[in-house]
Amino acid sequence: MLPAPRKVTRLETAMNRVVVVVLCALGSIAVVLASGSMAWEARHPPSRDWYLGIQPGWPELPPGVGAWFVQVVRFIILMAQAVPISLYVSLETVKVAQCKLLYDSDRLMYYAPEDVPCTSRTTTLNEELGQVQYVLSDKTGTLTQNIMGFVWASVAGRLYGQKQHAAQQAQPAHQAGVDAVSVQQEALSGSGGGTAVGGKGQIRTPHNTPHTIALNPDMRAAAAAAGIGCSSSGDAGVVADSGGAAVGEFLLALALCNTVVPTVTEQGQLLYQAASPDEEALVAGAAYLGTKLVSRSSGGIEVEVNGQLMAFELLAVLEFTSDRKRMSVVVRRPDGQLQLTTKGADNVMLARLTGGDLPAVQQASVQSLLPATKHHLDEMSSAGYRTLVVASKPLQQGEYAAWANRYREACASLVDRTGRVEAVCEELERGLMLLGATAVEDKLQEGVPEAIATLAAAGIKVWVLTGDKMETAVSIGHTARLLNSDMTVVKVTEADLSAGSHPRGSVQQSPAAANEVAGQAWGSSGAGSRDQQVAMALQRLAAQVNSARAAAAPAENGRILNSQTAATAAGNAATIGFGLSGAAASVSVGHAGAGQLNHRQVGLVIDGAALALALQQQHEDILLAICEQCAAVICCRVSPMQKAQVATLLKHKAHAVTLAIGDGANDVSMIQAAHIGVGISGREGRAAVQAADFAFGQFRFLVRLLLVHGRQSYLRCREVVLYAFYKNCAYVSCFLWFSAYSGLSSQTIFFPLYIATFNSIWTAFPTLGYGLFEQDVPAHVALGNPQLYDETRCETSRQFYQAWAWWMLLGVWHGVICFHIPLRVFSQMLDGADQLTTVDVLGTAVMTAVIFTVTLRVAIRTTHWTVVNHALIWGTLLAWIPFLAVLQSLCGAVTGLAPLCGLGPELLGSGVYWLGAVIGAPVLALLLDYTVIVFQRQFKPTTSQLLQESEAVMKRAWRANLSPIAGAAIEAVGSQRQIQGLQLPRHGPDIQQQLRQQQQQQQPSAPAASSHAGIIAVAHAASGNFDAGSSTAGSDGNLGLLGQQPGSAWQGRDGFATFGLGADHNLGGPHTLGDMAAAVAAGPGQPAWTGMEWAPDYITASPATLAASHTKRQHKAPLGKLRLLSADWSNAPSQMLPTSSSRGATSATTAAAAQANAGLHSSSSIATSGTRT
Repeated sequence: MLPAPRKVTRLETAMNRVVVVVLCALGSIAVVLASGSMAWEARHPPSRDWYLGIQPGWPELPPGVGAWFVQVVRFIILMAQAVPISLYVSLETVKVAQCKLLYDSDRLMYYAPEDVPCTSRTTTLNEELGQVQYVLSDKTGTLTQNIMGFVWASVAGRLYGQKQHAAQQAQPAHQAGVDAVSVQQEALSGSGGGTAVGGKGQIRTPHNTPHTIALNPDMRAAAAAAGIGCSSSGDAGVVADSGGAAVGEFLLALALCNTVVPTVTEQGQLLYQAASPDEEALVAGAAYLGTKLVSRSSGGIEVEVNGQLMAFELLAVLEFTSDRKRMSVVVRRPDGQLQLTTKGADNVMLARLTGGDLPAVQQASVQSLLPATKHHLDEMSSAGYRTLVVASKPLQQGEYAAWANRYREACASLVDRTGRVEAVCEELERGLMLLGATAVEDKLQEGVPEAIATLAAAGIKVWVLTGDKMETAVSIGHTARLLNSDMTVVKVTEADLSAGSHPRGSVQQSPAAANEVAGQAWGSSGAGSRDQQVAMALQRLAAQVNSARAAAAPAENGRILNSQTAATAAGNAATIGFGLSGAAASVSVGHAGAGQLNHRQVGLVIDGAALALALQQQHEDILLAICEQCAAVICCRVSPMQKAQVATLLKHKAHAVTLAIGDGANDVSMIQAAHIGVGISGREGRAAVQAADFAFGQFRFLVRLLLVHGRQSYLRCREVVLYAFYKNCAYVSCFLWFSAYSGLSSQTIFFPLYIATFNSIWTAFPTLGYGLFEQDVPAHVALGNPQLYDETRCETSRQFYQAWAWWMLLGVWHGVICFHIPLRVFSQMLDGADQLTTVDVLGTAVMTAVIFTVTLRVAIRTTHWTVVNHALIWGTLLAWIPFLAVLQSLCGAVTGLAPLCGLGPELLGSGVYWLGAVIGAPVLALLLDYTVIVFQRQFKPTTSQLLQESEAVMKRAWRANLSPIAGAAIEAVGSQRQIQGLQLPRHGPDIQQQLRQQQQQQQPSAPAASSHAGIIAVAHAASGNFDAGSSTAGSDGNLGLLGQQPGSAWQGRDGFATFGLGADHNLGGPHTLGDMAAAVAAGPGQPAWTGMEWAPDYITASPATLAASHTKRQHKAPLGKLRLLSADWSNAPSQMLPTSSSRGATSATTAAAAQANAGLHSSSSIATSGTRT
């Protein structure tokens, strides 16, 4: 694994540049002040102004170059705090607290089935999460569950399993769960209904097994006819077809060509341990059909066939790599015949079946099967399945011996070992006989379509980079809502860019060989001609994409303002005076304004071979221009290196913040190349998690990470950075104004103790509280309004610099007020009292004004108050006065505090001090800030500010005991959904029942955390202008989100942000982002899930076979997880609770289920747990 690169956020880069600017400004000001000091001293010599007490020697120097240089250094030291060194400490403290207290502790990002919480592996990229523009995602294990099911098979030109899989998909989930329980209990009891219990490999397969190929009667009959397996009693009447022998060889090849290691439990159950879930699915499917892999060692493989043990000598294993995309084994069959068995991706396997070195008989066989197999592969891919092609060929002893010698030499080579080994393997893997093709299904994770749709609504482009073939990738793209029916999909293959090197539809070469193939296609035309051809092809592609986008399409929901509805909403709200901005009706949200042309969306699908050509340095710019015009991009048949190249292209060419998310070792390079790397803790190991910056258990948690935590972190960190420069500017500017009154003598106005504690104590804690707890809108509002993410995603460095300049101007202004108000007030007091005051007393008054001003500015910018914020802000202000009183009391005892002895009678006991420094200066200084905020919110409000107002309106309505009226108003105005193009907070599904209960009890209660109606509902409720008989609410009685679609995000009364609970979803329990939250909400004894449950693999071999084999024994039950199989939990999915965890259900039903199924924990863990024992 490559060392992790150093990643720096955009905010940190801009902050470092600002620090350089401040340093340059500091040096310039020091030079100007030093020059002014020399001029002033020249006009005021000691002989003239004797009262100044100027010393003739050091540290005083006569005007000159030496004195000027010393003054420059003195002024730099005096104003050094203009560079906020404490900012780096404060910012890092805020980031660490955000990661540990917010991200890692978020229950809604906790995946209970695998006990995987969100983990922050770095604390430097928090704010970068708020500016993500591109998400690069792997498919398998990232968008999908990585729980594979062997569903279809193409053998001898015939497709098996299609109808059976469709029938299982239509089976009710409850019935499937009951079948899973009954089959496993029968298997334990030894009754005839068990799975592969004794005898001649007789099998009864659970009806809800993911390996639906084993349920196909034709496949079972063909396996039985070949002598490979037997049917259950229900299949006895099926007549075997002529493909039985081919099916037998096909299943035997699946059992041999893999790296699966079987072990057996004390109950005789075979547990398959595989590095690849695909291999595990294929081996388990073959076992259900009667060909059971029993043992594997470095020297041999044992397979139970027809109840008898067959031993194969393992001679060589040609391992799978991302470049080869295939694996092979060489075995010696029991009859002594050598055989090579290979399985791999269709684009590399089919090319090895058509070689000219095939015998005539094999050529005829291949030519007859190849068209049908290709057609079946297209069907499998169109259905979204992962496909593999299986082939074999016999080997002669002499041929193998010669090849083995060359293979050993290549493995021992010290120069280009990998290349030589691949070349030798290529020699053997040619002239293969086609056995068939497999289709493995990997279902999408829960919430993936909704998550991708939400990210798209937030303006984030999602690209999928997968190793699957193009048809499979397109099917998954439609299923995951990455592609839609209104989108024009443009497909690009190598043939489209190589100017006729391969016609469309021909076999594509591997990405690693793309350049070599393209070079051969152009022949002697030269590299320059080839580059020109690719450039011309890309230009034609760009024209095609632009023409596809030219067609006008309907506007996206929520992206264009409905001005008529907005005006109506604003008018209704203004009528009752609830404080909605008067300019609300004219505010558009999103990228498109009223009347703006909305182009048709285009999706680009490009394969790895074409991508290898387009990613060449001379073509990167036009490729990027094409991709930027597309709403979605899918790269299929790509290698891990190409994934990293795509991430690098977006990072350095597009200058866009890129997030890469994956779950396997093949995603590590992409994760490290992107700005932000996210790892999914799945079934493919921990390599991606170890290389990632953030990690969690499911793809859908990415929505909350970006739209809630990322957005808020950017706003908080940005405010912390700007505040650090601002407060130091206000503080340091007082030195400048005092210099004008002290003859530019570099004299400080503040006592040294004040200087030492200003950044470390008095202004540190309020900003820490702000950076940790501030949120402009609640989390459920941010999830319900993805366009809010635009506020941070679209902010550029230029906008940050403009904001910084404004904050610095405010700092200078506040410094002017905080210095001159105390100065003028004390000068008036001194004139009247005819007494003198010390510089330290004046400096104390100025410091008081500065501390109160900068701290109160944090207060007026805080929108979300917590106990911690109150304690840090008001505690800081309240602690300052006692601090001064303590210094006054100690001034006589501590020599260093002697200059502060006048604080008591002259300062703290003076009303002028309290009126001028504590009240007057902060109020006058912050008046400008407050005025700007009021005008901005009134005439140019942001999206978040509009939503803040709607929240405030609703809170006032609830405090006025309007909850029953508001509930009735919801029913009355249910069809009025569009307000300012925003999705206003929505009621939970049982809010109407709550309101009726409140009316019956005649005592209004506090609303739920998320029980908020829209502005229109409140307006009607407050004015009484509603008609309960004209209810147009949905069937669930809720005022939905704007453009609410099934599966959109909403906030339930339990406080958990939820996906997938639209009005047309009939689910039995909460379906939350965090599955632990779902279990808690369901309560003890209640199912937390009502989805489809896959039966675990439960495969046994005959006792005689196990006794004669060399299968590894497992004497202890595997650690991990226990499935609940009670009647109350019969609908639960393949998610289990830790056996010794407090998160498990505590009901008596759960305990009984654990005891009743103590013997099934082995099968449960092998079927569902990503970690094998």
